[in-house]
Amino acid sequence: MKKPILLITLILSLLFFSVLYFIFFNYSEGTDIDIKTYETDYKFTVEDIYGALTSSEVHLKPQSEINYQGHNLNNVTPRRYEVLDALLLVYEFEDNEALDKGLVEVQDVIFQDQEHIIKYKFFELNNILVIYIWSSLITPDHIADEQKTKIEKGLEKLTNTNRY
Repeated sequence: MKKPILLITLILSLLFFSVLYFIFFNYSEGTDIDIKTYETDYKFTVEDIYGALTSSEVHLKPQSEINYQGHNLNNVTPRRYEVLDALLLVYEFEDNEALDKGLVEVQDVIFQDQEHIIKYKFFELNNILVIYIWSSLITPDHIADEQKTKIEKGLEKLTNTNRY
């Protein structure tokens, strides 16, 4: 009789520690955001970003100007664009400090997606935050990778211009 109780206790203990490990692992993984930062002192606009990305063959389809409260960061509403089967959000903050506060807020959102079905790539340019969002269930990784590369090239080209 003691062996089944001991076995059940052992299984429940392993399950409990597995759940704790899973929560800790997802929390630490969820708060690490994949961000590419471009060093610049120039204060960009959403229009600058749109021009740079379209010149790099990123096909942006503007979405409606409806205020999606769930996408606001630090009281800034993004411009929303459809990129194939993905979403691109472009935030124009007053300055880099306001952008940093927005990044803190977005970490909480990423932590809520514990299944990691939704994937994110962040690009930071002084006062601009660009977030490329895709679902691994809808957009194949190779297509998402192609789009990320085009976005990177467009933003790199923008930061290397003589505008500042």
